[in-house]
Amino acid sequence: MLLQMGDVAQWSTRQSAEVTNQMISVERLYQYSQLPSEAPLDTPADSLLGDTPSSWPSQGAIQVKNLCVRYRPSLPLSLLNINFDIKPRSHVAICGRTGKYTVS
Repeated sequence: MLLQMGDVAQWSTRQSAEVTNQMISVERLYQYSQLPSEAPLDTPADSLLGDTPSSWPSQGAIQVKNLCVRYRPSLPLSLLNINFDIKPRSHVAICGRTGKYTVS
């Protein structure tokens, strides 16, 4: 009888955790349903600009010179005087902060 009580206690704990997980999922869905809608893709202001040529941009390139970036005004610079060119039709990935950078 005591061994069965241990099994029942273990099963009850597992079921309690499962119910908690499911209820948290329901709570998140409810919170997401209460978020305000995003702006529409096309706005009336877009029509004032006229039609964009289908060839635009024909050659997209980005040139960055002397970029300095910090995460907050109170922190030191994370990037200091970075220069780079991104050629047209290139794929670029930007990775987040991974360590501490010290400027002396």
